[in-house]
Amino acid sequence: MKIKSKIAGFLIMGILAGGTVGINASAKDFNNLSDSEMKKQEAIYLQSLEKVKSDISKEEALDIVANSYDKYFGIKVDIKNFNDIEFLKTNSFWTSVYLDNANNKVYFATLEKDGKVKEIGYEGDNKSLGEIEQAIEKANSNKEEAIKIGKAFILEKGFVKNAEEISFLRVGNNAEYDFVYGKDEKTGDDKVIYMTIDTSNKKVTSINFDFEKSK
Repeated sequence: MKIKSKIAGFLIMGILAGGTVGINASAKDFNNLSDSEMKKQEAIYLQSLEKVKSDISKEEALDIVANSYDKYFGIKVDIKNFNDIEFLKTNSFWTSVYLDNANNKVYFATLEKDGKVKEIGYEGDNKSLGEIEQAIEKANSNKEEAIKIGKAFILEKGFVKNAEEISFLRVGNNAEYDFVYGKDEKTGDDKVIYMTIDTSNKKVTSINFDFEKSK
């Protein structure tokens, strides 16, 4: 039964990560599948992944990453550091992480399959739970200054035409600052940008784009 559990986990992770079509059983039903049915579902899943293709090449993805670091942060990156960029079929994303150990920085980028930037930024090492709690406390104390920096960034980078379209949402669980900057035309959901902001030097160090249901 260990093999069955391993396959079930593999299929469930695929569904949760990518919402892959073609799976005929829901995640909660996998435990009730026979070994033959499980293998059939695995084959369907793997076959569906073969159909997932990127709209851009690896070279185009690397160019977008380099241009985005320049556009959003004014940073000239050596694109060779991102040469491990990979297209993940399970969620249709291009993703790459570069560890700059010399400067204690982590550079990361995620692109959608059409090349649209999903997340990009540069930060220090990952924080422990205690450090996150301290960072959230600090983020709240610097909130007013961060809101000014964040709104100016959103306006400067052309995400909106008018400052009135931007509203501060909250300080997030990772000590980031979350802003709404309009509505998605198709769904009506809020367009949200999660931003890491260093108020000490008035710089935005990472951005992440998403959608949330309007409250």
